[in-house]
Amino acid sequence: MTLNSRKWFEHYVYTREKFQKLSTYRQAEIIWHELSIIERQWEAEPSLTSLNNYFNWLNSSSPLYRLENLVKQLSHQSTLRELLNILVPVERYLDKSLKDNDFIIRTNDNLEQSKKTLPIYLVLDHLRSSFNVGSIFRTAECLGVKHIFLVGYTPSPENDGVKKTAMGTEEWISWSHHNNIEEVVDRLKQENISIVGLETCSRAQPLRTFRCPENVALVLGNERFGLMENTLVQCNHLVEIEMLGYKNSLNVANALSITLYEFSNQMLESR
Repeated sequence: MTLNSRKWFEHYVYTREKFQKLSTYRQAEIIWHELSIIERQWEAEPSLTSLNNYFNWLNSSSPLYRLENLVKQLSHQSTLRELLNILVPVERYLDKSLKDNDFIIRTNDNLEQSKKTLPIYLVLDHLRSSFNVGSIFRTAECLGVKHIFLVGYTPSPENDGVKKTAMGTEEWISWSHHNNIEEVVDRLKQENISIVGLETCSRAQPLRTFRCPENVALVLGNERFGLMENTLVQCNHLVEIEMLGYKNSLNVANALSITLYEFSNQMLESR
């Protein structure tokens, strides 16, 4: 079995002899796994013995040796932040790229309060990244979106990547899948919902001056190509986020977050 098997690792403790025979990088991997387990079990006051041993057995030339004093000071009276002062440098040394869903969220969701929604709909037209879609689900649920229309090959919450990044919000927000955007736009227009495309183009109005309609569907296009021309002409309005830097666009999930916050804020202020 490998180090990536958490069940194996939780039941395996290296001896000094075996640990010191490993490469510096391999030692760092073992320490990182031990720290990760401790982080997840922090509230249950996990044993710190193995962690202390591993740091005691490090050669003084190891890049992690400088953390030894922090480890010695660590106890069950320490805070989780103090643990992260050790864990994060190890992550950086191993060049581990963590996503939002990798972090342990320790705040309680407001499951006792009644869920509120606003007359805001999202249309995701041929998005490719499951990470982006999962992130959009999370933002949409938090800011009161009523329904999400997934178009074309946009991944749904049935996709493991979407589910992982959405962090449970896919269970609390209404969504549906459609083969083409024309049927979605026609349906929304029949229900007197204004179609607003988020796109950087000459016809777009700056978001800061745009007044959100009472019922609105925000349409976002593919990460690389944006909204197709035949979709742009079907929109009642086009908006863009003005850029001050050299780059003229944002990641689609980030752009959605900015725009959706502005729309929901305007709706809440008008009530």
